Amino acid sequence: MPAEEIMMLEILTQSPREGDMSAPLQGAADHSDWQDRILSIAGCLGTKLYLMGGQTTGHGDSAQADVYESGDGGMTWRKTFGEFETSIHRLPRSARGMVFGLPVIDNELYLCGGGRYDDRDPAEAQRAWFDGVYAFNGATWREVLREGHNQWPNGGRTYHNVVRMFGERLWLFTGSSPASGSSPEILVSDDRGAHWELLDYIDWGQGNGSHADAVTVDGNAIVRASGNAQDRGTYRISREPIPPKPELTGFAKGSPVSGPRVGPLRPVITLEGDHFQRDGKDDVLAVYVSGGDRHVRYAAFSNINIKSPTELEVKMPEWFPSPVLGEVFIYIVGPGGTAVNQTVKFNYM
Repeated sequence: MPAEEIMMLEILTQSPREGDMSAPLQGAADHSDWQDRILSIAGCLGTKLYLMGGQTTGHGDSAQADVYESGDGGMTWRKTFGEFETSIHRLPRSARGMVFGLPVIDNELYLCGGGRYDDRDPAEAQRAWFDGVYAFNGATWREVLREGHNQWPNGGRTYHNVVRMFGERLWLFTGSSPASGSSPEILVSDDRGAHWELLDYIDWGQGNGSHADAVTVDGNAIVRASGNAQDRGTYRISREPIPPKPELTGFAKGSPVSGPRVGPLRPVITLEGDHFQRDGKDDVLAVYVSGGDRHVRYAAFSNINIKSPTELEVKMPEWFPSPVLGEVFIYIVGPGGTAVNQTVKFNYM
């Protein structure tokens, strides 16, 4: 990499820890503006940086309802909103964190959902999920969508990603909800968070759901690199036409109706269906097997050999998670979605 392309990492602030007797790092400002914290939310509005919420590392109810502002690139911070103080503004919402992304529309940051861990009694730790939407212009907050609405399937969200892309459209990706450890939904809003629509034709995390994903905007596309679907899948959403979803119809002719018995003596399976190729190019990203309960109990096939648009050959995984025993199902992942056929199954030996 050319020297001029190397980016410099600067330590702007530091938080000395108990027992750390080392000398302060040169050029680092003493950071005592807020307590050490985790799961906080950060965003940028114009030339100002904002940090809010999250949970401190102390004891008791550590969830925070505060906002800090920095106008010098993070060297110094000023508290502008709090939960109990009378000398500064009070937030119109409860303490929360676990939100990845504060998109900006017309000089306002948009906070969507979030949640908290109630750790006052570790033996009875409780969680809270929120679904309210709020806009912040650096000086005031306004409520866009009241808490407790029913527009998000499965309720509030934590560990979700929120980005702005394609005009003023807000995108909310997956996350953890009260009804599911990982949610598969993708939601969009074209009126700045007031109304949301479910995009149920996009599969995220192999259809098993995900949370705490690595999501970013890359030019004119949204890219997801990995997440808590326990996978290494990379997805890209752009304005290109949606390709056909793969179809899985069965095993190659000659196989028993219930599917072949596959094990060490038979490591290769040939599958039949459609849309495995498009315009001469392979259109299958991955092939998985699962115990059929939609939880993350799958393993990936290797050496995918797409023989034609209607036939592909796959080699069995070298290892299955222990819960996957006996009858398993097959999932074929393509750019246009995920194919699963509950009649296409086999017994793992």
